[in-house]
Amino acid sequence: MEIEGFHTQEDIDNIRRQSQTYDDGSEMPSWHDHFLTMWDIIKQAEKVVDDDDMLHYHMLIKKQHKDYVRAINSWLAKKQPVVLMQPLLAEDRAAKEKALSLKGKYEEGLCRYFLCYMYLNRLLVKARIDINATLKVLPPSRLDKSIRLGDNMSFLLTRAYREKCELNEKRQALKGMRSWVNKLEPALHEMEEYAKDYFPRTEAQRFSTRIRGYLRLKSFKNARQLAEVYLNEHKPKMMCLTSSKVRQKIVESLDKVITIMEQNLPHLNDHTNLVLDTRELRLKRSFVRSSEVRVEKFISKYGAPFLGYKYKLLLKQAYRLAQIGTFEKLFYCYDKLLKGLIQAQNSEADVQTYEAEVLKPASYTIKAGISNIPDIFDQMEATMHDLRTLTTLMRNAHDKDHVPPGA
Repeated sequence: MEIEGFHTQEDIDNIRRQSQTYDDGSEMPSWHDHFLTMWDIIKQAEKVVDDDDMLHYHMLIKKQHKDYVRAINSWLAKKQPVVLMQPLLAEDRAAKEKALSLKGKYEEGLCRYFLCYMYLNRLLVKARIDINATLKVLPPSRLDKSIRLGDNMSFLLTRAYREKCELNEKRQALKGMRSWVNKLEPALHEMEEYAKDYFPRTEAQRFSTRIRGYLRLKSFKNARQLAEVYLNEHKPKMMCLTSSKVRQKIVESLDKVITIMEQNLPHLNDHTNLVLDTRELRLKRSFVRSSEVRVEKFISKYGAPFLGYKYKLLLKQAYRLAQIGTFEKLFYCYDKLLKGLIQAQNSEADVQTYEAEVLKPASYTIKAGISNIPDIFDQMEATMHDLRTLTTLMRNAHDKDHVPPGA
């Protein structure tokens, strides 16, 4: 793939043909060949899957460019002294000194440009693949043209998807509770009925509420201690021969409840709040389901449009890079800059033309164009980080079996 706004395959073919026929008699190392070698590296890097493997291509770009600059310097070392020994206009010498000062910065900028192009080209390819794979698992949604998106939507969608994953875990945990709640509820009901027989009504309710509180917190030791304290400090509502038996039944039924819970605790998540009866279970599942509906509506409305928005931001960095110039234009300016170092200008008019057509554009490219490359790097990395985070969250959330509570 070629970054939109840069080169088509036809442009590359034209440069390839020029490399075979171009000869201006200066014996300068061909920038066409240099560019085509760089282009081959960029095309290879486009297919890299692992980010760590990009270091190899990063070093290849730098080495190739360093070798090219070294060849240029060797060529200049042969050509430039011949020109400098000639009687030159003062303006021409000044222009050559300025060109020489720009040369190093321009060469460094070209290398940065190649690197930025390589990384950006690969990120655009990966972004398309990730987005297309993610759109396949997203629920269908109707595009709302009134939606206004911003970078803060990345945070909101990330939070929504994390909430969706948490809700899915809660739903699965509640589903797993159903079988053991069916065992627990009769034992707990039995204990509370014995408590009603033993304590006065108000105390029986208070006893059941506090026992349930400790059980939800899995504080079984405290639940047993509370039962012992209550039975010792509160007299039965009727002193009769059966009161001691009822008292014993309360202790036995509580032990039975705790045994059931201890047997099933390894199957429950540590963060799960325990549910003690089917009424509570239905209530919690209805809360989870209503939250899931809310989150899914938000994701359905903003998910796909925001992926498109982020991809456009990535393309915007490509357009910013394109505004600096195409490879051909940058090398054309570099070619003119170098040839000005080995050619004597015959008049002040020629010097002024060289300054206007070569030195000023080269200086502008360095200050207003190449100086923006670090920011382009930062922006594209930040945008790609958001895209990767979201697409991973989206696929992980939607790949899981979505079984509604109560199903």
